[in-house]
Amino acid sequence: MRTSASRLRVLVFNWHEAYICLFAHTHHHFSVVPPRRHPHKRWNFGSRPLPANAEEVTWEQAQADLRQGRYDLVLCLALFDLHTVQNWEVPRLFVMLNMVGTDTALSGAAKEAFVER
Repeated sequence: MRTSASRLRVLVFNWHEAYICLFAHTHHHFSVVPPRRHPHKRWNFGSRPLPANAEEVTWEQAQADLRQGRYDLVLCLALFDLHTVQNWEVPRLFVMLNMVGTDTALSGAAKEAFVER
């Protein structure tokens, strides 16, 4: 659901407050949801203030908004996010902030198998 010609509604997983603050300079609206692997993760206000064009949402709120088509884009910052959204019917963008081995804590054949999946 596009909110205007220049402003998108973006769902982003809460991994890196500093990067989300930088993305907020695009002036799109960001709903910040805890990562599926860390469902209780909240915004770290000690790192950065939550931008005015961003809001924290619960996993349940994000799911309801997704079902109702309220997001134009899902922004994934980790491979686990990409895995979470692989079957969602919404455009996805993956911005790789870490090396694969760092994100997955895997190496060798196990890392390669994860990437292939």
